[in-house]
Parts: sequence; structure tokens; C-alpha cells
Amino acid sequence: MLKLLLNSITRPDLALPRFLAVLSGALLVFAYPKFDLGFLTWLALVPLFYAARGQSVRQGFWLGWLAGFVFFFFVFNWIWHVTSAGWPALAQFLAVLAWVWGQAVVALLAGYLAIYFGLWGAAVAAATRRFNSGGISANLAIMFLLSAAWVTHEWLRGWVITGFPWNKLGDSQHANSGTALGLAQIAEITGVYGLSFVLCLFNLGIVLTIERFRRDHGFGRRPHVELFLAIGLVLLAWQYGMRAVLRHQPGGEPLTVTLIQPNVPQEVKEDKALSDLSRKLLRDLTEKAISVSKPQLILWPETATPEYFRWDKECFQTISNAVTRTGAYLMTGSMDLDGYENPTTARAYNAVFMVQPNLRHQKPYWKMHLVPFGEFVPFERWLPFMKYLTPIPGSFDSGTEYTLQHLDSPPVKIAPLICFEDTFPYLARNFVKRGATLLVNVTNDGWFKTSAGAYQHAACSVFRAIETRTPMIRCANNGLSGYVDTLGRIDKDNYIHGGPNNDIFIAGWKTLTVPVSPANVSRPLTFYVRYGDVFAFACIGLTLLWATVEICLSIWKRRLTSNA
Repeated sequence: MLKLLLNSITRPDLALPRFLAVLSGALLVFAYPKFDLGFLTWLALVPLFYAARGQSVRQGFWLGWLAGFVFFFFVFNWIWHVTSAGWPALAQFLAVLAWVWGQAVVALLAGYLAIYFGLWGAAVAAATRRFNSGGISANLAIMFLLSAAWVTHEWLRGWVITGFPWNKLGDSQHANSGTALGLAQIAEITGVYGLSFVLCLFNLGIVLTIERFRRDHGFGRRPHVELFLAIGLVLLAWQYGMRAVLRHQPGGEPLTVTLIQPNVPQEVKEDKALSDLSRKLLRDLTEKAISVSKPQLILWPETATPEYFRWDKECFQTISNAVTRTGAYLMTGSMDLDGYENPTTARAYNAVFMVQPNLRHQKPYWKMHLVPFGEFVPFERWLPFMKYLTPIPGSFDSGTEYTLQHLDSPPVKIAPLICFEDTFPYLARNFVKRGATLLVNVTNDGWFKTSAGAYQHAACSVFRAIETRTPMIRCANNGLSGYVDTLGRIDKDNYIHGGPNNDIFIAGWKTLTVPVSPANVSRPLTFYVRYGDVFAFACIGLTLLWATVEICLSIWKRRLTSNA
């Protein structure tokens, strides 16, 4: 495999295709935070199409892989902060070595994720060889098959080896206004995958129109169905979305929520000797907030309490003081140990607790979708060396129940999403199907320091509010803490920011009034909540059907050749 890769990279006749593949990867990097030039995704796939068209399937795969490697290596380069977080001594005294180690881990991840781009590159090569007549039907087949294939590889990336669904093509259109706001609303039907489909099809419509223009030395008399279809589909989606925006009427009962963002450095959170400092930051910020406001719900971020909440008196005392003073509910992230009395069989969880005004806590939610290498070590039993790629000393267990948290007044059912669970559409969808009227994401983006990671996380998560038409509140240790409305908008007045750079990487608090549908009143569910990824599954079905036909034709052709 390595030999094939080196051969593809070094062949002189592939110099231009390689450049075009790298160009596509680079354009996509700039489309996501922190650059956040989302308009680039409307043309970013054009160079990769030109690179892979007419190539063999094998060469198409490697050119797609190259584009994907460039994209993932640079857009996820912040991950090196996570890998070095578990080696504080190394990071302090041998910073260069820590950086090299981190870059190696990022390259390994990028090499794996690039396989999915490689599959699309192979699909481009196969489609342009099979449908090479340049006619309307051939071009339409290319547009729809390759757009479906793009959705297929994004869906696979979100599920294989537990999944890593960040920065899908559709996620680039997370803006609060303009064309992106209108287009994003189709997610209530198709999920974010529908937006990825539209963007990919537009890229293909443009490139096939350019090819037709070159072939005919002008537009000629033939109607350019490819261009009309690409633009028409965008306009149709945008019109649907803008109608949803114009009809939007925030209803429901007001819920007063106070967000606490302590901005505790990851090195401090991991040092048990500094637990008192973590508690003091939370206590001081909460005291400031409740001295000037009267919230109904106080939110602390993921693993806000440095010890196991249920079994640590100091943690419970810190929380009970805040609850007693305000009469509010307090929801916090914490570690939990089920079976504390018997350490040999106890199971550790990343959890969310809701403490009621009577100081009793509700049944905790145990995180179901764990972060590979961050909360558990994949294949640790068979590949024990994998534990050295993770900053954690051991693995959490995963929960199995969609445990809603409840407020009585106003009646609210909360879907707790921990860390990157808000990037997985199925979790928010299943919570809402079970009656959730408010999504709450508690997260510790302190792992990413001040990199693009926190912004990318927020950009992915806003689509959960659109898909379910359910408001979301995000409470981060370090990142974006604020309110996302049901259109996916984050108003500048509705999140914590400030400091010398007016950014989100600060300690602070904010009290918001959020309209929430009462849990005791039925509300219509979106198409996406009711039927899930039916659009993505249709794309997967079309891709599998095409792949099956291609394989069968290839086998049949090979047999004919051998019999001749």
C-alpha cells in the first residue's frame, strides 16, 4: 500500500493532478474555522474533480486521499494539543519533542480520515470513465451519483470506528445570516447531509458546464441542464429555508439560565493537588452571577467537579451552597462511579447530574458516545500499544440510556449532550423523540486551548438545533458557551466572550432568557426527527447499487477478455 502511495505521488505525469488535489484540500481548510470562509466550499471540489477525472480507479483513490490528507491534517491540527495534554512534563521540558509527537498523531489521524476522500476520488474516476459521452444524461448521472457518493463517505466517516463527523461539507454553512442561513434550514428534512449533497452537486454542475463550454467553444444551442439544475436546486433549498426563517416565531415559556465558564486550564483539571483551585473558580463565578441575577437553572460544564460528585463531600457542598442560595436547579458535568463500594467491579462514567432545589439529584445521564483515545482506547485488548496514543490513564464505560433531566417550573425536559455528542445527529434526534424540549451541551473544550477546535465544535453543533427545531444551550469550560436558537443562530449577545482579544477563551458567566416549549404541551416533530437519516440512506443505497453494477460489469468484461 505504501509503495502504491509513493508511486502515485512521484509519477511525473501526475504533477498537475496532484497540484489540483492539494488545491482542493487547501480550499476546504480555509472554509472552516478559524478562517471560516464557507463560500469556498461552493467551488472547492472542482480542482479534485479535474484531478481524478479519467484516471484509473486506483489513481483516483490516491488523488482523493492526497486532497483529504491536506484537508484533515491542517483543519484538525489542533488535535496535537490533546495528544500532548497527557504528557505535562514532556510538554514543559521538551516542547519540541511534544510538538513532533503531536504532529505525528495528527498525521496518523489525517491519513486514516483521508481514506474517505480517497473513496470519492475513486468514484470520480469510475464515473467519468463510465459516463464520458458529455451528453445531458451522462452528465446528470455523474452529478447525482457523485453527490450521493459524497454523502455516503461523510456518513461512513461519522460511524466507522465510533465515528468522527466533524467538518462535513454542510457544516461550512453555519453562518448566522445570508445565503448560508437559508440553505441550512433544509437540515430539518435531510439533516446536514442534504446540505452536503447540494454543495457537492453545485460543484459538479459548475465543472460540467465549464467542460461543455470548452468542448463547444461557447455555450452553443444545447440547453445547459447541468447549470440550471445546480442553480435551481440551490435556489429551491434557499427559498424553503428563507420561508422557515421568515415564519420563525420564538414561542414557549421563558427559562432563565446562568452559564458558568470557568476556563480552567487542562493541566490544572488533571492535577488533583489543584482541585481546590478548580472548585474556587466555579464557586466565585457562580457567586458573582447569582448576586445580580435569579436563574431558574445554573449550568456548569463537562467534568466541572474535579472528583466523583456523588462520593465527594466537598464537591457536593460547593453545589448545595449555590442551590440553597438561589432555589435553582444546577446541572453539572462530573465523573461518576457506579458500584463505588466495590472498586474491583466499579464502572466509571462521564456523567451529567441535575441537582434539584431540595438538594436531591436526579438519575444521572451517562455519556453514550465516547471519544476514542480521549475517553477510551480502541482495540486496547488486542493492540495494547494504542494506550500510548491517548492522554488518559484509563477508559470510561459508555452509558446505554437516553436519560432526560427535568425541571418542574417551567416544565422542561432537557437532553444532556456531553462533549462531542452534539456533533452526532442521532443522539439529539433520539432525545427529542423521547420528549426533550431543550438541548444542553456541556463540554470541556479546554483540551483545544485557543485553537480552532472550539469554533469547529460549535459550528457542527448548531445543526442539531435546526434538525430538531429545539433550542440548544452550550456550556463550556473553555469554548463557546451560549444559546443557539431553533434556526441555528448564535447572536453575539447570547454567548460569553470578551477579554483583550474579544474572544471566547475567557472565564466568565452569562444569564440568558431562553424560550422553551413546555414539556406538557405536544409540539410537531420535524421530518428529520421522525424519520432520521432517510435521505443519507437513500444516497448510500444509490451508491451501493452503482458500485455493485460497476463491479459486475468489470467481472463480466474480464471474463470476456479471458475467453477471447
